[in-house]
Amino acid sequence: MDASRVEIVSDRRRWHAPEFRARVVIASYESRRPIKEVAAQYGIHPSLVFRWRREARAKAQAKGGTSFIPVMVAPPPEPQPLERRREQGTLSGQALSLVFPDGVRLEFDTGLSADRLREIVGALRS
Repeated sequence: MDASRVEIVSDRRRWHAPEFRARVVIASYESRRPIKEVAAQYGIHPSLVFRWRREARAKAQAKGGTSFIPVMVAPPPEPQPLERRREQGTLSGQALSLVFPDGVRLEFDTGLSADRLREIVGALRS
């Protein structure tokens, strides 16, 4: 029998102070790092972070706090057709259209730089 190995089994769980829990929850929301990394920073399992976040939300809602902030969305401005912009002299060349698989149609002037077009397409995809 090998007596060099001793295993201690306990049914006690680690206890974390409410201040520590709050600090971890705040860090998990403020950090752009994955929850797994935030949990590792504090030496806890990621599931605890998710549980503490859920408990913090429930506690805030029970106190009358809200988890949503009311937002007023203004209607988008009416787009001007390419023909009107051409008449006003704001187009430098010919107009092109790009139709995405979801039906979104992007009309742009051929004078538009490739970098600007990439920026616009990236914004539409996000």
